[in-house]
Amino acid sequence: MKINSLTLFTPFLQETLRFYHELLGFNLVEQTNHSFGLKVGQSLLRFEAIETGRPHYHFAFSIPKNNVREAGLWLEQRTPLIPNEAASTLIHFANWKAHAMYFYDPQGNIVEFIAREDLDATSDAPFSATSVLGLNEIGIVVDAPLEWARYFMTQAPVPFFSRGPVTDTFTALGDDEGLLIISHPGRNWFPTQIAAEKHPLRAELITGNQHFSLNFER
Repeated sequence: MKINSLTLFTPFLQETLRFYHELLGFNLVEQTNHSFGLKVGQSLLRFEAIETGRPHYHFAFSIPKNNVREAGLWLEQRTPLIPNEAASTLIHFANWKAHAMYFYDPQGNIVEFIAREDLDATSDAPFSATSVLGLNEIGIVVDAPLEWARYFMTQAPVPFFSRGPVTDTFTALGDDEGLLIISHPGRNWFPTQIAAEKHPLRAELITGNQHFSLNFER
């Protein structure tokens, strides 16, 4: 499954634009007085302004599997990384066959760079914003994760993630190329103590030649 686009909402539009475009260097491809869009690898990441509330999200970008340490150094020059309980900022998920690092954006979103061992993606170029392959995970927060996942599977040919848990409070749909990480409200987003909350978002997904939409309303 590919994540073609993701739209999130922010009360800090200009700060968020500066962070992703000026600091991290992602290419700005859309801009209005109330929104902007960034081309990140194969994906489009959009932010739209809101006047009230402070939503926070979790999402991940995929990076080449041979760029993990270089990507970590690149990020540390621009923003602090979030350590896990063992004080490590480079985290190995043996079961998911991946290495990841996390950071906050100005809104408090928990953002992740993840390198998946089974993706055939390597790069010989020095790591930069153009090395990022695209969006790889979207955190979805619903009251009944397993029930929602099973319903979504009737609408789109997306399986349970082969390495992920299938529980009432947490599960994942998709594959190494793209995942929906589905959580019950109140469960902390790893590796933070920030509890998952329901907030509006939109996404466009591609599986095979089929396109599917997610729309969690404000």
